[in-house]
This record gives sequence, structure tokens and C-alpha cells, in this order.
Amino acid sequence: MKTNVINYIYDDFHERGQKAFELRLKRLFKSHGIVGEVICHNAWMERVICGGYYDTIELQIEGRFYDGIRTYHTDSQRWDYWDYPTAKQKRQLFEAVVLDNIDDIADTYKWEMSID
Repeated sequence: MKTNVINYIYDDFHERGQKAFELRLKRLFKSHGIVGEVICHNAWMERVICGGYYDTIELQIEGRFYDGIRTYHTDSQRWDYWDYPTAKQKRQLFEAVVLDNIDDIADTYKWEMSID
């Protein structure tokens, strides 16, 4: 089966760098055994009370919604420039979170496919 990545982070379908982003994620998902349609919904940062930050993404694979995939960090400079993120910043954040959590995403995907 084929892997197809669709980017819905911003509803701008002809934004520069979007196809390269989709191709990088497609290769990453395919190399970890994730096939089918993958939809990238959103990426954002959340402040945590103890002084850290969560990078959070929403992802959909073959109709199953994976929300709240997070990476924790304490780099406050990233937060300082997050008032009005550009599409490029959101794509970079999305890709960073996927890279940090790809093994967990792949294991969850394979487990869910095995029970169907």
C-alpha cells in the first residue's frame, strides 16, 4: 500500500516548502511501516506551569485521530517568537515532534492495525 501525506496545518495549499515537507514525512512514515493516508492537522506550543513547554501536534492516519502527541522542552527562546507563527514555523514544529515520537506513533499504528 502507498503512503500519502496531506498537510492541513494552514489552509494555504500552494505555500512554499509544503511539498518538500510532505515528501520528508512520507519517507519517514514509510520507513517505519506506516502506510495509507496521513493528514497533518495542527501544531502548537503549550506553556507548562513548571517553566517548560510542550510542542503538541494533531495527526490522522487512515482515519484514526492521534491528538496530543507531545514533546517536552525548556527552551524559552522558542516560546518568545511563537505569538503569530508562520506556516514554516508550524511545519518545522510538526516535523520535530514527529521525529521525536516516530517510534511510539509507529508502534501505536501497528498495534491498532493488528486488532482490526
